[in-house]
Amino acid sequence: MCTASWLIAPDGYELFFNRDESRRRGLARAPEELELEGVRGLLPVDSDAGGTWLGVNEFGLALGLLNGTDARGTHPEPRSRGLLVRELLGARAADEVLDALEREALERYRGFTLALFEPGREPRVRTWDGERLVATPASLPLASSSLDGGRARSERERVFASLQLTGAP
Repeated sequence: MCTASWLIAPDGYELFFNRDESRRRGLARAPEELELEGVRGLLPVDSDAGGTWLGVNEFGLALGLLNGTDARGTHPEPRSRGLLVRELLGARAADEVLDALEREALERYRGFTLALFEPGREPRVRTWDGERLVATPASLPLASSSLDGGRARSERERVFASLQLTGAP
């Protein structure tokens, strides 16, 4: 199950993210510093496809990818969603990320939710369901699961709500 939560500060943000661990997937490599389109980035690398589910670049942009619904896209051999994240981390500004995402041939990818973070702003979230890319509210927490996405989201939301009642940030 992937879960993303965050705290926004006037000049930055704190991002908390875990990866949906599947036994069918190889172990990820530790975060590496890479240069992407001339932009330095830090990201863990998926050992199966070479992409990533989370990364940050030198301009303070961070991208987090959560698995979407079971949408398989229309391509017979879907491309790894993590490669898209890796490529988008080469952007110098958030609007550049969103423009590139709009131009991308998304039918090559299975469903996903992509959260884009930039210093001092609430995240911008885009969801691809295999047919449409839509802007979705950045509501805490974001969650997904390859086994039962709906249940994963509702359970994480329940836990998060109970933590907020205790005064936790």
